[in-house]
Amino acid sequence: MFELVHFCIAGFFIPGFPKLLRYQQHHDKILEKFLPKLKKHLERNCIDSGLYTLKWFFQCFLDRVPFTLTLRLWDIFLLEGERLLVAFAYVILKLHRRQIARLDMDQILDYLQKKLEKDFGYDDDYVIESLEKAMEELLKAKLDHPGAPPDSELPQQPFGMFIEPTIEKESGIRRGFTDEERQITEKLMKRTETVGLNGSHLSVDH
Repeated sequence: MFELVHFCIAGFFIPGFPKLLRYQQHHDKILEKFLPKLKKHLERNCIDSGLYTLKWFFQCFLDRVPFTLTLRLWDIFLLEGERLLVAFAYVILKLHRRQIARLDMDQILDYLQKKLEKDFGYDDDYVIESLEKAMEELLKAKLDHPGAPPDSELPQQPFGMFIEPTIEKESGIRRGFTDEERQITEKLMKRTETVGLNGSHLSVDH
């Protein structure tokens, strides 16, 4: 039986997306340590991890890399668990750092969200070898995983239990927002004001 910590993805999808925020913060730590020049380039172009990691973490890179490579990543995910998400996010930027360093904001987003799916630039075997080395590198630095999920990220009901939705949930009516949801909204508003986005870049990953 797989360990729960390997595959506890519920926190990515509950209100407030707490696990997504935790993984994005961990991704930023990795960039700060191993790719500081690239991180500064992204920041100069008003790009933070929230703009390009949504489908990386939500869908295990589906629709962001060629499908043949995606299948191999999913196999590794079943073996290694969520360490794969952390390591391959690092690998993408590490392998393509020189190309990204020559691009501006619009070009970077297009490159990460569209072009790499059509042509990753490296054959699958080389990418998997690079991933293996990256996982070892992150493990030595104790950055291979952001840590065990807190209780708030764990499923709150037994698996397989059906709960009749309330009228509010069926109609989409909200009675309030969590602190995490308010933080995400504030972050998104600040990002939009700073970058001057028209919304098209943010919608690509939804």
